[in-house]
Amino acid sequence: MLKGITVLQKRIFICGIVCALTLCGSLWLISDVALAMTTNSQAGNALNIVVSSTGCTPSSATKSPGQITLKVTNQTGEAGLAVQLYGSKGELIREAYIQQGATEWSETFDLLSGSYTLKAGHNPDWTCQITIQ
Repeated sequence: MLKGITVLQKRIFICGIVCALTLCGSLWLISDVALAMTTNSQAGNALNIVVSSTGCTPSSATKSPGQITLKVTNQTGEAGLAVQLYGSKGELIREAYIQQGATEWSETFDLLSGSYTLKAGHNPDWTCQITIQ
């Protein structure tokens, strides 16, 4: 492959390959660091809610505005569980269903300052009041 070219050209070619491989390795490292930072920032803005036969745990929570991942775990013993997120004016923001065989639902929302209510199932006690401030 390198026949017919000078020693200097071979060295330049090899240096180019080494530089390209080094750059790719650096980009992978940067990508991994950015992914770790994103994962850590999302973990700090996650709200894990467990719904059991006694209600939601926690029953209230306060978070900062921005990207918040709501994770709801169904421990009610019911085959499926409907989940609704309502805004401060009572408007339905999102409705989801944890189907039979599944135990969790999660979704990320961009929430502004205000009050939100997460309702699970048909039991009025299965709620979590979420304050964003």
